[in-house]
Amino acid sequence: MIALFSFKITSFADDRSILIIMKSFNISIVFFSLILPAFYIGIYAQDQEVSDARASKKVYGEGFDITAAKSGPELLQLYENLDAGDSSEVQFRGKVSSVCKVKGCWMELELTDGQEARVTFKDYGFFVPTDLVGREVVVKGQAHVDIISEEDRKHYAEDEGKTPEEISKLQGSQKSYSLVAVGVVVED
Repeated sequence: MIALFSFKITSFADDRSILIIMKSFNISIVFFSLILPAFYIGIYAQDQEVSDARASKKVYGEGFDITAAKSGPELLQLYENLDAGDSSEVQFRGKVSSVCKVKGCWMELELTDGQEARVTFKDYGFFVPTDLVGREVVVKGQAHVDIISEEDRKHYAEDEGKTPEEISKLQGSQKSYSLVAVGVVVED
């Protein structure tokens, strides 16, 4: 049995067709080891060019085309015309005044005259970086008026990193301008 096994190995080693196949295989390995990296570098370079063109924007949630983004005073006027329970789809361009320091699950945007809009993210589906304070963003989503309970106000203040003394001063519920965002574009 052993002699038969070694005989087969010997006969395969002498077979010229196996040698030709092995040479072709080696040529293929060399070919692909040179071509595939070059192909990858070409694709990567194209991605870099696209990234460089969009380097000034980062998108969180759904991407969207920025069209007719409202300013702070325009959005404030819209809010003043909404009743509790009403909503309106908007795009809003504003400056971030605060962000949830825990995980970026909400942010507040400046409207005008010290007014702010609280932005949360649809279905808790995405978050934003916690270092966005002072940055310009464009938000797309549903604007609505809410009444925020004292408990929620204190929870938000805690998430924002307020001191226990500041949190204890928050008393009663408060009218709030809210926006449930489906997408956020951070502009540099």
